[in-house]
Amino acid sequence: MSRISLELVPDPKQIENGIHHLQSIVSGVSAINIPDLPDKFSVRSWEACALQELSGYSRIAHIRASDCDPDQPLPFANAVNKGAVTELLIVSGDPLNSLRKQYTSTVFEVLKRIRNELPAILVYAALDPYRVSIQSEIMYMERKIEAGFDGLFTQPFFSLNLLRVYQELLLDTKIYWGLCPVITDGSRSYWEKRNKVLFPHNFKSTLDWNIKFGRDFLKFVNETRGNVYIMPIRIPLQTYLPGIFG
Repeated sequence: MSRISLELVPDPKQIENGIHHLQSIVSGVSAINIPDLPDKFSVRSWEACALQELSGYSRIAHIRASDCDPDQPLPFANAVNKGAVTELLIVSGDPLNSLRKQYTSTVFEVLKRIRNELPAILVYAALDPYRVSIQSEIMYMERKIEAGFDGLFTQPFFSLNLLRVYQELLLDTKIYWGLCPVITDGSRSYWEKRNKVLFPHNFKSTLDWNIKFGRDFLKFVNETRGNVYIMPIRIPLQTYLPGIFG
């Protein structure tokens, strides 16, 4: 496969531990995604990208469009200019539980500002296969690519059949296909209620099922020369990664 990116949350200790385990498990990961979670962590995504532990990796900061004040400088610009952030993923941004001010900035408006102020950096958009109909999502993705996004990062897939559909419809687009283990019934319920995921009939919220699916997923992406975006949420890297790469 072309490239593997791994998600780590913006917490210095967790990043230190994650990189330590990652380097002892698999050598194929070349990029690290840092989501921006201001309700949970005091460190922003672009600040975490500057941590010494991430040197040697491409560092992809997630940027919430709803946090970007149209009348103020882009908050992550200095991190980009200093080389701490090497790529960006722009998402709309879920509503926050805190009193932090939110703006009406869209991903398209933020992209336009980035192209004007930080023209050299790669910028990605998000693909959500569960958001609306397949046709509507594909049309939305085509609009994003036409607007100037360099590629897409997807929400996790739990069905190879659904993955094949999107892969065939977006053959000429640079995509990082999402993979995330769901190993508890509580996590499954969260994905169903929050993200409207329809799990396949044979899905089981067990480590064994997720490892088997992860291996099949990586094989398919490798055969189609795609990229992978691994999100090991709430599961130790040393428990999950050796299984899917073994």
